[in-house]
Formats: sequence, structure tokens, C-alpha cells
Amino acid sequence: MLKLNKQIKGLVYFYLTNMRHSLIIFWSILLSTILISFIASYLLRDTDGVFMLLLSGPVYIYFSVYGYYIVKNWLPFVIKIGATRKNIFISFALFFTSLATIFSLITIIIQESLLPLARWLDMDIFSFIHLATLLNDTWYERLFIDITVCLFLFVTSFLIGLINYRYGLLISGSFIGLLFLMSMFGMFRGWLIDFFMYIYSNFDLLLFVKVGVVSIAIYVITWLFLRKATVTSVR
Repeated sequence: MLKLNKQIKGLVYFYLTNMRHSLIIFWSILLSTILISFIASYLLRDTDGVFMLLLSGPVYIYFSVYGYYIVKNWLPFVIKIGATRKNIFISFALFFTSLATIFSLITIIIQESLLPLARWLDMDIFSFIHLATLLNDTWYERLFIDITVCLFLFVTSFLIGLINYRYGLLISGSFIGLLFLMSMFGMFRGWLIDFFMYIYSNFDLLLFVKVGVVSIAIYVITWLFLRKATVTSVR
């Protein structure tokens, strides 16, 4: 059991170490954008405009592609060094959860730091928008929503990456195409619009609890593709 824990800890450390470069680039760009937006809002504070930032948007995009990236770039290596499929599965789950929590906490710290400063500087035009604004817009609601959405996007991207890794671009592309066709069919038949209307009318934290449950279910499905993964991927 001790050996198992050491391998899992080593894998998580490997993931965090190897993402350091992309993390620095991502947050450097995002923080620079926020700083420029804040300065611009200060200079335009006496105007009638509104300057709103969707801080979680870039984070969601990052997570929606990073799951695919780690399958392509990390999975062959960790298999090659002898990590068991079970330990890889557990370590990725820990990594996903930790990363989603860290990113979500950083966005909250940024928002909770800048908003009081903006009020002190009389920058009424500067604000953040978030899904939690449809609720009470508390910090814990933003944290919970961001974690669940990030995990959902991460595991979905991870699943697509595994399908591509195991069966090649043709099968993974067909899978994505099938999802697109189902969406178009749903739009044509009207039930997809009804689904979004249902979400809007029942928008609460319970909805994101359900998103979290769906994320867990998707991740469990990834085991079917991960347990027989080899060092080489299908082209």
C-alpha cells in the first residue's frame, strides 16, 4: 500500500512539474490582460461605459483542451516508466481535482482583491461577470461552480483524448461529429432548446452538483479506455 501511495504521489508531482511552463504562460497572459483592463477602466472611470471581465472564461478554455493535451504528451511516458494503469487513473483524478481547485481559488482571490480596490478608486464601470451572478454571487458559489465546470471540461477533453489515443483520429473525429449531429438534431427537434430553457429556469447550485456527478461518471468511463492503453498511440 505504501508503494502504491508513493507512485501516485510521484505521478501527481510529475504532472504538476511538467505543467509549470504552460501555467506560467497562461497566468502571465491572463494577469496582464486583467491589469490592462483595470488601468483602462481607471482612465475611463468618469465615462458612462461598462467594463466587465469574464475571468473564468479563459480558465474554462484552458481546461477544455488540457485534458486532451496530457493524454497525448504524458500518458505514453508514465506507461513507459512502469506506472500501473490503476495508479495512473487515481493520480489523474487527484491531479484534475487539485488543478481545478487551485485555478478556481486564484480567480476568486483576484476578483475579491480587485473589486474593493475598484470601489475605493470610484471605478463603478469595472466589474466581473460570472455564472454565479444568476444566483447570490457569493465567493463560495463561484468557487463551487468553477470547480465543477472545470472538472467537467477536463474529463470530457480527457475522454476524447483517450479515444483518439486508443483508436486514432478517425474514430475520435467520428465521435465528435456524432455529438455535433446529435446537437443539430436536438436543435431541429426542439428538445435541446427545451433542455437549455429547463437549465435556465432551474439554475441553482443543485444543477452544478449534477454536473459534478456527470463528471465523475465520465471519468469512470475513461477507465475502459485507459486500462488497456499502451505506450504507442494509434495514428
